Formats: sequence, C-alpha cells, structure tokens
Amino acid sequence: DFWRRWHMTLSRFLRDYLYISLGGNRRGKLRRYLNLFITMALGGLWHGPAWTFMLWGAAHGLMLIVNHGWNALPIRKINTWWSRGFARALTFLCVALAWVLFRAADLDAAMAIYRGLAAVPYAPDLARLGEDLLWLAFWMGIVWFWPNTQQWLAMVRPAFNYNWADRRADPLLLPVEGTKFLHVFLWRPSKRIAVGVGLAAAASFLSLQRVSEFLYFQF
Repeated sequence: DFWRRWHMTLSRFLRDYLYISLGGNRRGKLRRYLNLFITMALGGLWHGPAWTFMLWGAAHGLMLIVNHGWNALPIRKINTWWSRGFARALTFLCVALAWVLFRAADLDAAMAIYRGLAAVPYAPDLARLGEDLLWLAFWMGIVWFWPNTQQWLAMVRPAFNYNWADRRADPLLLPVEGTKFLHVFLWRPSKRIAVGVGLAAAASFLSLQRVSEFLYFQF
C-alpha cells in the first residue's frame, strides 16, 4: 500500500515504462522479483548518477520483494490492530533507514550516519536525551496521526484515479463515518481554513531567504 500511494506519478512511470517492459509478472515469480529489483534500482538512478541513489532504489526493490514474497506465502495472515501496527512500524523503519542513502553526500557519509545511529553513548546527557525524545515524539505524532493531503482533501477527490475503494480503506476519507475529532481536519471552505493556509503560506515565503542546495544538483 505504501508503494502504491507514495510518489504516484513516478511509480506509474516506472511501472508502465520499465517494469512492464521488462516482462512484469508474466514470466514467473523469480523473474517478477528480478524485474521489481531492476525497476526500483533504475528508479533510484533516475534521481541522480550516484551510488547512494542506486542503492536507495535497490533497497526499495528488496523491500518490495519481501512484501510480495510474504503476501505469496500459503499461510493464514494475522489481521489485527497490533499486526497492522507492527507492519506499519516496520515499513516506516525500513523506509526511514533507506532515506539515509538518499540524502547522504556519498557512501562514506551514509556509513558514518548508520554507525552513529547504531552507537550507544557511554554516558548520555539525560537532559539532552529527554529533550530529543520529546521532539521526536512530537514529530512522530504529526507523521503518524496528522492527516495527509489525500485525507485532508477527502471531500474534493484530491488525487488522480482516486476511487471509492481508497475511501473505504480509511475512515477519515469517509465524511459520513469516523469520529468528530477526525472530521475537524477535513478541508472545507471556511475562514478557519483560510487563516491556517494563509499562515502556512506566509511562513513558506519567509523561509525562502535561506539558501537550500538543490537536491538533484548532481543529475
């Protein structure tokens, strides 16, 4: 589900012009997995001619292979709130670790970051650690619980090929269902929404004075 919703235009391009051209899933499971891996690795190279981008794409290819392989196992899948939560947390962790490759300047920098993530300080600063954990909890709360753009604009069909099945999979996408708390975040033409969007736009314009290196400058 993550790979279907994430970067949908690029995903469709890779599917239609690379994956299907390589044979898709028409030549057996092993060839299907190989095609997935090649497609995602080339999708990584699309972002720039660097080993970090290619390995980032290859990592996503491996994740897709694991996902498809798990779904193909002839076993009864557990479908409970904790199993779905575990699956989402595992997906988030793997994707977040892969982002290190995407953003690092080179492989040495990526490995240094991974070593830093795995290291445990001998005598941690508890005050600093507590502050960092609070900020982490705050941003993770936004990532996990704040509505995304499709949910926020659920009443106006925000995405191409956005069908009823997508709405039924998420209670926030059904204005007639869900809780009152969730409905507060649905976009409506109102003064409250206008003020919020205006403040966000103003903050965006004010931040333009900062220099930010173009991500794909190597391409």
